[in-house]
Amino acid sequence: MTIQVEQPYAHHIYHLYTFFYDPKVVGASKDDFIRYMEQVERINIAIRYFPVHLLAELRALGHQYGECPVAEEQYFEHQIQLPIFGHLTDEQIEHMVGAVRRAVVKLGRA
Repeated sequence: MTIQVEQPYAHHIYHLYTFFYDPKVVGASKDDFIRYMEQVERINIAIRYFPVHLLAELRALGHQYGECPVAEEQYFEHQIQLPIFGHLTDEQIEHMVGAVRRAVVKLGRA
């Protein structure tokens, strides 16, 4: 997995915590990871920021799947957002970190 690193010129707004899941490293699909996180760990995974060219308005103008393969692969295969906000407790954060670790271990055996 690849995690965010806050840069001095780009401060985090603490809306969603995005990371990039690698199904080849874990041995399970992104969908399996999300299902585990939601059903077993009870963590709501947000899937946001759809590739713009695939929005209905732009598809109506002729844009289509396959036009931006790197963006599409990142969104559909790798990108995951965890909930994050300023008033998360340390306990809630530790639960999410532990849940990601448990998911990788559990799914890696599948």
